[in-house]
Amino acid sequence: MQEKKGKYIVIDTEATGLMVGINGLCEIAAAALDDRLEILETVCFDVNPGNKKLNPESLKINGFTKERIESGVSYNDSCIKLYDFTQRHFDDTPTYIAQFFPFDYSFLTDMYIVNGMQKECEFMFKNKFLDTKSIANFVNLKAQLNGLPLPFPQTTSLSSPGGLKDIFGINNYDSHTALGDVLATREALIHLLAL
Repeated sequence: MQEKKGKYIVIDTEATGLMVGINGLCEIAAAALDDRLEILETVCFDVNPGNKKLNPESLKINGFTKERIESGVSYNDSCIKLYDFTQRHFDDTPTYIAQFFPFDYSFLTDMYIVNGMQKECEFMFKNKFLDTKSIANFVNLKAQLNGLPLPFPQTTSLSSPGGLKDIFGINNYDSHTALGDVLATREALIHLLAL
């Protein structure tokens, strides 16, 4: 059997609010990367979280409508779709790359557990991750402790004004879309590694 080439997976989600268990996912995107951070394949799909609450403020940010959310893939089918994508590219649990991974992790694991897919959840989500927000915070802390100017003086957010996209000149991708944020996060990581 041929070894699968995937080593890293960049992941991003859009949600109907900020409260896991109350709000749910409305979009998932991922990019399988090889050991050189080259993209092998991407996946992106809208998600229907069923009876999870829709927070109007969150929907203003990500641009989702109730109708678009209702036409998304069910939570059960979303679990299967993301699991199949992972199985296609990875022999073992991949290392996840995300901007503020705890957010995505909490919503994704909730989705799998709610659907009774603990085995799949345990395969997919272990403590192997790189968080670009944490890396940027580390770089700022290192600069501060050495009496140097902060590389990210305004924010370590990906999309906020003065954030990583602005600092690194990443402007090819729409913010607050799961696939746009996946591709921008990959580029931000490459820039962070060059510091």
